[in-house]
Amino acid sequence: MDLKAVIFDWAGTAVDYGCFAPVAAMMSVLGEEGITVTPDQVRLHMGMKKRDHIGELFRMEEVAAQFEKVHGHRASETEIDVIYEKIDRRLTDSLPEFSSPIEGFLNVVSQIRAMGLKIGSTTGYTKSMMEVVAANAARQGYAPDHIVASDEVPAGRPAPWMCHENMRVLNAFPASFCVKVGDTVADIKEGLNAGMWSVGLVMGGSEMGFSEEEVQSADRYLLMKKAYETAERLYEAGAHYVAVFNSELPAVFKKIDARITRGETPSAAGRSLVTEGESNTSVLRSFRNAELSAESAELVKRDDAVFLGQALSSPCLDLATECKGSGFTLTGGRKVLDFHGNGVHQIGFGNEHVIEAVAEQMDTLSFCPRRYTNEKAVLLAEKLTELTGMERVLFAPAATLAVSSAIKLAMKITGKTKILSTYGSFHGASLDALSAAGDSGFLSGIRGFDIGENFLPYDSYRCIFGDCSACGHKCLELLEKRIKENNNVAAVMLEAVRCTTVHVPDRAYFEKLDNICHRYGVLKIFDETAAGLGRSGKWFSYQHFGIEPDMVVAGKGLGGGVMPLACLMARKGLDGAQDISIGHYTHEKNPVACVAGLAAIDFMEKEGLPEEAGAKGDNFGTVLNALHKKYSHVIGDVRHLGLMAAVEMDKNVKERNFIAEYVMYESLKAGLSFKVSAGSVLTLSPALTITEGELGRAAEILDSALAQVRI
Repeated sequence: MDLKAVIFDWAGTAVDYGCFAPVAAMMSVLGEEGITVTPDQVRLHMGMKKRDHIGELFRMEEVAAQFEKVHGHRASETEIDVIYEKIDRRLTDSLPEFSSPIEGFLNVVSQIRAMGLKIGSTTGYTKSMMEVVAANAARQGYAPDHIVASDEVPAGRPAPWMCHENMRVLNAFPASFCVKVGDTVADIKEGLNAGMWSVGLVMGGSEMGFSEEEVQSADRYLLMKKAYETAERLYEAGAHYVAVFNSELPAVFKKIDARITRGETPSAAGRSLVTEGESNTSVLRSFRNAELSAESAELVKRDDAVFLGQALSSPCLDLATECKGSGFTLTGGRKVLDFHGNGVHQIGFGNEHVIEAVAEQMDTLSFCPRRYTNEKAVLLAEKLTELTGMERVLFAPAATLAVSSAIKLAMKITGKTKILSTYGSFHGASLDALSAAGDSGFLSGIRGFDIGENFLPYDSYRCIFGDCSACGHKCLELLEKRIKENNNVAAVMLEAVRCTTVHVPDRAYFEKLDNICHRYGVLKIFDETAAGLGRSGKWFSYQHFGIEPDMVVAGKGLGGGVMPLACLMARKGLDGAQDISIGHYTHEKNPVACVAGLAAIDFMEKEGLPEEAGAKGDNFGTVLNALHKKYSHVIGDVRHLGLMAAVEMDKNVKERNFIAEYVMYESLKAGLSFKVSAGSVLTLSPALTITEGELGRAAEILDSALAQVRI
């Protein structure tokens, strides 16, 4: 490894779960002096050199005033020294009781040793205190390679000198090849000032402040909220990573080592800032991981070790063993209703009608090169033109590639190069699709084509212009202004209904949009990847609003939940790119994928799924609105169209993002999967084949999870 050394804190990190020895000693001695302090007040400056810590306590007005009430004057430095000496003796006498390694820490040390890393340590304790702690810890199996106490250097934390002394003795340099781990803000700042990677630890630490008994007996919601708040404080202090449990530390060290190998130095925090789905580095994810079965945990670990890491995808949540109908089966036979499904499950998972058609096709024509055609591809293209009124079709193996084709066609037809999209939108993960869209989370640190610009979206709940029903759609006034100023706009690309947040514009919005586009010769590209194919209650969501697109992109469920398949559809008059290739994909007319698409559409028609989605969605919307009324202190808005629904946490509640994620993980535990979008929106998109009973079960799970939330 390029990583050379790990420098651990002691109390609250390696020993003394909850860091109670200093708290008990300080509260006891100060109480004898007539001064009452709370554990939170004592912990505020935990991690510092103990004399400095006491000095900070006496700088608090409420502490200084209590001393003055007893003694008639504010405490002098000499008087503080006397009190500190009493605390020093009380703390030293108590340390044998608080020197046992925290559960799991010795296993972490063993893994670190196996990595070939050196182990140093720093502390707010004095050298004489550490002689007691270290001797007791060594008898129980923990002996770092070096210990530096706060009185052995010119200044304690947050000064870097203890870290630097460890580096000198351990011959571990440069500082950017070392990691400092601790449970307090002072620890984080010590590591940062030393030029090291700083890693915070939540459970067992002073910032968390819970004993093992309190953790075991704590209310689940309040425990996780406290852990979340603790992690946020450590991140705000500058932590590059925060581990909730010490068992996570070896994996964190491997991530840091990989960043060092790439030439990175201690810089940005290593957590995902993307909000279009469950975070894979969050506090709540850590609690979820801790509850995985051994079989699931092992495969998730193997998955994380072999796949490239990326936000929203890796590491994975759990191990799936079967998919059928409205959901999945996980290890141990646990059933999960899937209201996420990556948007592919319109006709349910494992649809036999599709699987039989695919199996039959694979026996005859399993692949078709681009220079040949095949009947299934032609039939599917013809069916799609029938459903949309479009004239031309181009298939692709993924919707982001169909979006790419749409962008190229728009540029070719208009001779212009700018694509306008809604703020925060997502039209696929390819570089051109990302460049044209507005989700900055997917482009952080990435530079690509300068083809996109975002205008303000329709947002009925958080629009910056205020009330969308009364403002006259000022966002479209801004759109027109940008088109006039730019004079190079080829197309506007948007979802008729934003699938992740389910904002449903009115007809007037689209009439105004249509007029603007016609006036300036701007094409309209509707991305129906997630909202199309019956989910909205019509075949495509734009069909609710009386607007005629120039192009339509479809994908996800087009392959029947079995095959990857997407397409671009274009109206009459846009077939004008014969001299270039706007697609040219290897699997452009894959007969197996196309027969899956035909079978999926056939099944939807025979079962009347688009119409059913409208009726079921109205019923489900009524249930969700009842939850809104019941939990109005938590839920700010409910929106739905067909079987697309959004339950948004109250925009005025500070902890709304935490609440949304908590509800998601508690629902997962109870058997309901969905995604969290835009940080605080529960996005619910079930299979169109879902039963009313399953919808009722989902509502019960949501109700139970929301009932645990307390503001």
